[in-house]
Amino acid sequence: MLEVERIRVSYGAAAAIVDVSLTIGDRELVCVVGPNGAGKTTLINALAGLHRIDSGALRLDGRDVSRLAPHRYCDHGIAIVPEGRRLFTGMTVRENLELGAYRRAARAKRARSLERVCALFPVLAERLEARAGALSGGQQQMVAIGRALMSNPRVLLCDEISLGLAPIVIRDLYQTLPRIKAAGTSVVLVEQDIVQAMKVADRVYCFQEGRLSLTGRPRDLTREQIHRAYFGS
Repeated sequence: MLEVERIRVSYGAAAAIVDVSLTIGDRELVCVVGPNGAGKTTLINALAGLHRIDSGALRLDGRDVSRLAPHRYCDHGIAIVPEGRRLFTGMTVRENLELGAYRRAARAKRARSLERVCALFPVLAERLEARAGALSGGQQQMVAIGRALMSNPRVLLCDEISLGLAPIVIRDLYQTLPRIKAAGTSVVLVEQDIVQAMKVADRVYCFQEGRLSLTGRPRDLTREQIHRAYFGS
């Protein structure tokens, strides 16, 4: 479905990602793990069109999308849940969610998509008219995920959705990921917590200093391999 072929991404003269290739299959949940500064967020932003790649290719169903304008990525079924949520805190939950359905095709299905999001996160159904800024951190993360889902994406990119949240909230959020996948959306999840990632992932990609240090399915990877790939020792 989504293929990343030997991409390089830089910030000025400094390379953040070098010669990275990976694949996200249909209805697959892929986790990208690694320490701070390893290049995980840069990868997600490149997949979302928010950061241009210097070389290589991004292909969706065989079509190269790497030179599209950033706003066109959503037209091709790619949505992002950014690190830090980035909600409009003075607007209501409903308004934040409906912003995710701005594309014409998504607007036609807005009511059905809102029902789906509320079924996925029942607490939001009770707080649709509340200001997003009045919600707890976990509820705000639900809104951020729901907003991305309102575009009916084929690929959902999630950047550190557990950051700063209580363990019980993280557990609840992670329980929704297999349901999102089962409904037909592939998920790419950036996560520092490798234990959480291994529980839900179909496949894991580990980054170290801008390069892939390990790839595999959780059941095939040993603790020693993961430790060596994550910490570089």
